[in-house]
Amino acid sequence: MVPPRNRCGICFAKSEDFVDLPEIGTLKNFTVTNYIISERKIRIRKDGVIVGLVQLDGADTAMIVPIINVNGEDIREEMKVKVVWANNPMGRPQDIQGFEPFGGV
Repeated sequence: MVPPRNRCGICFAKSEDFVDLPEIGTLKNFTVTNYIISERKIRIRKDGVIVGLVQLDGADTAMIVPIINVNGEDIREEMKVKVVWANNPMGRPQDIQGFEPFGGV
């Protein structure tokens, strides 16, 4: 659903071998922050948000995403998480609202 980059960010070679990945991944690491992510200027929130490093099953790398629908005391490294999509996905990275626990906390 979210399009991959069509060129390598280092050498700019065209990417042609794409792999479909599942919506399930593993939370590798996380933090609670009061800073708003996805903004170009520093803005502080009143309530903290959980930001995690999630590696989708079958992927070689991880991505930084919001971790949602979970209490801070229930979250742990190596837990399984599942993508939560926007209501009207448009094929862009912002279509991922975040990841939530999958298969129990």
